[in-house]
Amino acid sequence: MALDPGFPDIYLHFRAQALFGLGRYPEAADVLRQRILRNPATDSSRALLAAALGQIGRAGEAGEAWRETLRANPDFSLQHRRKILPYRNPTDFERMADCLRKAGLDA
Repeated sequence: MALDPGFPDIYLHFRAQALFGLGRYPEAADVLRQRILRNPATDSSRALLAAALGQIGRAGEAGEAWRETLRANPDFSLQHRRKILPYRNPTDFERMADCLRKAGLDA
């Protein structure tokens, strides 16, 4: 990424997922915002941003990120994502749902 400023924007999502998994939620949120700037149509990065913001107590911003997720993809659902993107350790995926609940979001 340092050598190629034109790297695919999905790299930012993967980096943010790693930071989220490490519990580095503010950093994950910063990286997700970068991805959203490069790819405004992303639903998955917006949903992860909502979860990261929920975890760090920024419920209002988390709610807005979740609403933007649904604007980008009205059919977005965590249940569907859980089925099509299985995690080796299912608790890693459940952390995202827990963070959304902390923000008061019924995702």
